Amino acid sequence: MSKCLFTKCRNAAKCRGLCLTHYSTANRLVKIGRVTWKQLENNHKCTRAGAKYRSSHWFLTPDQNHEKIDPLTKELADEILRDGISPKESARRKQAIIDKMNARDGLTGTTT
Repeated sequence: MSKCLFTKCRNAAKCRGLCLTHYSTANRLVKIGRVTWKQLENNHKCTRAGAKYRSSHWFLTPDQNHEKIDPLTKELADEILRDGISPKESARRKQAIIDKMNARDGLTGTTT
């Protein structure tokens, strides 16, 4: 396991080549605008971020072993969060889309 990039630190690197203590310090400086991650990378004070997405993505996506969410439901859920529409309005929009799809495919009746 690699060591923290911070001078004389003997702790194991956990994120961006820094131990948790020094990563927290760097992250705080980035958040208050004193420095950017890119500047730290260019000055060899940290390494490039290794993750392609934040860990919150893992918590917010359905587990592969559980029932998958259909794209229409996901789109409507995104609308609720983005536009602040009510669940009742979301259900109305979903039904309108289903009705249009059924009409296009020559089906009658509605599905909920």
